[in-house]
Parts: sequence; C-alpha cells; structure tokens
Amino acid sequence: MREFCEHGAFNRAISAGTALHILCLGFEERCLGYAREFRAAPSNGQFHKFICMDPGDIGVSSFLASLRAENRRELQQLLPIEFREDVDDTIREVVENISNHMSCCVDLSCMPRQIMFKLLPALLEACRVGVRLFVSYAYPKEYVQGTLQDPAGDVHEWTSAGTSVKGNPGLIIIPGFDSEFCSLMLMYVRMRNNRHEPDTKWLFPVGKDRYSLYERSLEENLYLVGSSACELLPQDEIAMATSQVATLVAGHADAPVYIAPLGPRISCVSVILALRSPKLAGRKVSVLLPRTARYRSVRSVGVTGSLVEELLVRNGTRDEV
Repeated sequence: MREFCEHGAFNRAISAGTALHILCLGFEERCLGYAREFRAAPSNGQFHKFICMDPGDIGVSSFLASLRAENRRELQQLLPIEFREDVDDTIREVVENISNHMSCCVDLSCMPRQIMFKLLPALLEACRVGVRLFVSYAYPKEYVQGTLQDPAGDVHEWTSAGTSVKGNPGLIIIPGFDSEFCSLMLMYVRMRNNRHEPDTKWLFPVGKDRYSLYERSLEENLYLVGSSACELLPQDEIAMATSQVATLVAGHADAPVYIAPLGPRISCVSVILALRSPKLAGRKVSVLLPRTARYRSVRSVGVTGSLVEELLVRNGTRDEV
C-alpha cells in the first residue's frame, strides 16, 4: 500500500472519469482521514459520488455515539456525502450500478468486518466489467491502552463456496489486542469439531513502521500461543499477505480450515482475496468474525495519512495470487 498522495495509478484513475467512493462512519477519528485528504487534494473537475455507510449505535456507549455524531457532521462539511443506514440495500445498489463508474475506492479504516465480507466479495465480482477497484486504510497516530470492546458470546461464521472436508481442524488466527476474542475463537472451533484441538497457526500482523502493533498483539496473546506455530503477516503488502494466507490454507488439504482475522481490518482484505485464489478452488473455508456486545472506549488517537492499494480484478477469470 502507498500513501494517498503518492499513488499515481489511484490519482490517475479517479481523475479519468466517474468515481465512486465508499466510506463508513465510526467513532474513531480515522474514519475522517480519507475525506480530509480528498478534500485537500487538487480538484480534477470529474464526477465523484460519495456514499458513507452508517452501521448505527447498537452496543455503542452514549459517549462513543456522540463522537460518531461529531464525525458525521465533519464528513458532511468535507464532502457531498450520502449517508446510508441500510447496509444490505446499499451494497445491492452499489453492485447493480457499478458499471456507471470507471473506478471505485472503499475506505476500510472504520468499516466493521462483517460489512467488509459482504461488500468486497460482491465488488470483486461486479468490477469485472472493467471498473478499477481500490481500497484505502488509515491508521491512528497512536494506540492507547485500555479495553475497547466486550465480546459477545457468539461468533459470525462467513463461509466461502466449496466442498467441506473432514479431519483434524486447522485454525489460522490473525490476532489483535484483545486476547478474549482469540480465546473465544479457539473455544468455538473446538466445540464445532467435537472438542478436537485445532492445529493452530498464529499470523501476527506487522506493517512498515508499525512494529509496535506486532509487539502489543504478541504481548496480549502470548499465553494462548504456547507451542503453536507463528509467522509474521505483512498486512500492508496485500499481495504478499494474500499469497501467505492461501498457502497456509492449502496446506490443510485434508481438514476443515477456519480463519479468524482479529487484527487490523486491513488484514481482512488478504483473507478475502486468498479465498479467491486458484489454490483454493472448490475449497470450503470458514472465516470467524467476532461479535461485540458493547463498545466502551476509544483506544486510538488521531489519524495518519491514508494508504491506498488497487485490487486486481480480471475480466471473466478468477483473481490470481
């Protein structure tokens, strides 16, 4: 991924004709990063459509709801944004009308994982008509200590198309800062497989100049790792991370595989792309997405420059890794 202002292909694409921009409202300041940079960029005079999905305030404290309301007001001042509360209807509309645009960029900075797994696979298919697809992601300037959320007692399971297999389950965990979610995923896979201990691989996310993310996620989850295998996941190098995830899943040829992307949201992109890899054609894989009972605090401050990357979409063919 490259900085917004330095990504020549992105800037040329959105300057070449009609462009669709999809954002998501959050209570963290980084949900404003993409809009601020776009507002500050030189005007190109082309037609742009801005849609911002509003996931609502269910499970969000009143303090966080007030922050979300402030962010909504700033977004309205920055760009001519259409706010949408019905996520499913919005995704259907976007997919049905994507051919009216020459390019599309999705800002994932504050987008819930469940929305990402609905939106991105649908867009990857729809953009085969020739629309260029980009994703954007902004990190906070600083992560602060504290618990952001309380996990719910259940897990949302998103399953790729394909044939299921039997055998000792494999579990790939991309951990974040909350070890409670990792514990929940481990327990969930055991219960789904007659209490068999899964063959667990930990992919600790790390990015350029963001080694502190790796250190903190390792510190929070070290007691769960034990003797399990560990690797580093280059989360900002989407093609490399995609190939890594696809290879790990393919290595469990005779067993059901579960993936729990719990770290930075950008790692979900590599998981989504990996499941479209020719290596996994016809293979059923389950992605475990956490549910949150209650959001209680903001655990990040400020926003860095937005990173942008193009997702390769090949007309009429499966995406390659």
